[in-house]
Amino acid sequence: MKKLYVILAMIFLVLYPLRAQDFEAGNKIIVQVKPVVLDKGAGVLRYQYVISSSSESKQNVWNFMIIFGFSRDSILRVFSVPNWLEPGIPLDGPPYWVSWSAPDGYDILPGRSQSGFTFETRFLPGITDYYAEGYHELPNFPEGMAPDSIPGYTDLTPYGPGIVGRTVGPVMPPDPFDPVGFLDTLLSYTAQSDTLGWIADQTTTDKYAGYFTSAKISLQNNNVSAARTTLRQVLQDVNVDSSSTLTSEAYALLRYNTEYLLSKLPAPPTITGLKPAMTLAGSGAFTLTVTGTNFEEGSTVNWNGSGRTTTFVADTVLRASILASDVAVVDSPQVTVKNEDGSESNVLRFYAISAVAWIDTLISYKHRAYDLGWITDQGIANSLDQKLENARRQLEQGNSKAAKNILEAFVNEVEAQKGKHLSTEAYALLKDNAQYLIQRLL
Repeated sequence: MKKLYVILAMIFLVLYPLRAQDFEAGNKIIVQVKPVVLDKGAGVLRYQYVISSSSESKQNVWNFMIIFGFSRDSILRVFSVPNWLEPGIPLDGPPYWVSWSAPDGYDILPGRSQSGFTFETRFLPGITDYYAEGYHELPNFPEGMAPDSIPGYTDLTPYGPGIVGRTVGPVMPPDPFDPVGFLDTLLSYTAQSDTLGWIADQTTTDKYAGYFTSAKISLQNNNVSAARTTLRQVLQDVNVDSSSTLTSEAYALLRYNTEYLLSKLPAPPTITGLKPAMTLAGSGAFTLTVTGTNFEEGSTVNWNGSGRTTTFVADTVLRASILASDVAVVDSPQVTVKNEDGSESNVLRFYAISAVAWIDTLISYKHRAYDLGWITDQGIANSLDQKLENARRQLEQGNSKAAKNILEAFVNEVEAQKGKHLSTEAYALLKDNAQYLIQRLL
């Protein structure tokens, strides 16, 4: 008898096929989806959504999904919504989605909201689909029949008989990565955000489009430093505009994708030290050793913005030929390093100083050595001080020969006290700097 019933039902459906309009779909809802993307550290982003159902909705919202088009393993963790069923991700795809469903009695009623739709991933914010479905009674189908057999019902949207909208969700970063192409993506996100109402006015849209266009031109001209400066300005502005002209969607798109782009640009060089750090004005040409990080073949040491002949030693060491004219007079020139991609380092000052200033430096070194316990006898410390003060007075009077003789006596005393009342650190510090000046005095 049961078999006969199924056969008769199938014959009936052939003669009188079920139509989508015969059944109520789950699309009689009006929802607002509010995303927030949080940086949880270690490259992990947390996506959180609040679903609000309009008071004009005709159905309760019972199902919500965020669509993404890559491996289900890219979602690190999915959080449960209180009182809702455990969330799920389909085994087969793409597309994949994170789906939350409400049991009876816990739907989102018209005029109400529900938070807690949350997951974590390492993938960047992009513009993706969300799917929401209103609760509706499913028709009673004969055994062996299902809604899939009704054209225009389950395929009302690609995901079911509900509604689809646009929001922010995870997208796979491009591989291989092209910084210029990624700026086109940021320009696209800016334009789409404007269209979707995620940017409040045309002035703000034009500002960010201008930033990304400028950064793109800089990269095309191999000026990574200028591009980096522009992108840092973007990050400053999105933090300000997030409270006024950018919604949470536009903020997430612009902030996290700009941060990602900055992280992919070649790291700029950094200077940590100069050797020597100073010289006597008028002392002639010399080789400057620059230490730091992210140096490369083709790096150039700049002296007050002008390149000097540079030898690459390692990614932490450069040597530059400094001209006699560079230190002909008392000055404090700026030293920087510029890589071939246009990225430029921080600034360190070099000092070309007078002979008097050199003795002042020696006096400060002597005081520092005593404070550190490198000179252990007050009498020795006073004697060294006296010699340096006498040499200083002679230089101020223009008597460089007398100053030189006093400094030689200073060196003799330092050598005599090595290992007695002077540590090896004090010995090297005072002797080397005194001898440098002696060799350059007439």
